[in-house]
Amino acid sequence: MARAYSVQPLFCLSLCILLNTSKEAFSFFIFCSSNFSYYYLRLYEVTECSIIVYVVKFCTIYNSNINDNNERSAIMVKNIKMKIFTILLVILLCFFGYSNDKAYALIATGKCGDAYWTLDDDGTLLIRGQGTTGAWSYRVGSDYANDADDIKYYKRQIKTVIFDGNITSIGNSTFSNCENLISITLPNSITSIGDSAFWDCRSLTSITIPNSVTSIGNYAFSSCSNLTSITLPNSITAIGNYAFSSCSNLTSITLPNSITAIGNYAFSSCSNLTSITLP
Repeated sequence: MARAYSVQPLFCLSLCILLNTSKEAFSFFIFCSSNFSYYYLRLYEVTECSIIVYVVKFCTIYNSNINDNNERSAIMVKNIKMKIFTILLVILLCFFGYSNDKAYALIATGKCGDAYWTLDDDGTLLIRGQGTTGAWSYRVGSDYANDADDIKYYKRQIKTVIFDGNITSIGNSTFSNCENLISITLPNSITSIGDSAFWDCRSLTSITIPNSVTSIGNYAFSSCSNLTSITLPNSITAIGNYAFSSCSNLTSITLPNSITAIGNYAFSSCSNLTSITLP
């Protein structure tokens, strides 16, 4: 993933080099640090802001060629217009760049049961660690908070989920209400999917459950209204109550030979389900 840049370091660095004396540079840097907020930018390739680097190098070379302090003082007024123009150019380059590679900024981080998560502003959720995912909390300074409205907001931003580590179980309600989730690949380390794990993931159209999973909990995929395809492996032995209820676009499903128990109303209100293959 490409880097996300902040205006403040680039802006201050460029201006500090452009200003001639260290006293001026330091004063302006302190001013910038106290008066400018960080903004993560989608700066675009230009090879790691090479144009900005070029401008800074040009000004450095220009200043280094003026060795005599008196001469520098004499032409200070003459050069001020060039400096203003260069400063404006740096600002424009910070805010208006284009390339093929997009840089994404971090929205939030936190815990999810035994695991940790990070969410980028492109909607990619990275879950790393081991054990069982579960109740959400998010980082606030050095502490963690779990305000329900904030968690609901973060869940709505999720479009893709990536796992990194040894997650063994998708805990209860882990991805419930992730209404914009469109893509998820479950790792082979998972052995169970908990109650309401994907409840109301209304943008999810398909999911493949790995052959390491043995059980699907109650309401696990309930109200996934756009789910049209689901692959159940031969490892699954139990499907919980209402597990796929209200999956109104699900048209067919094949139950594996390993199934020994199907809960009550597991496929209720699947109004377009026209084919089901029993073992």
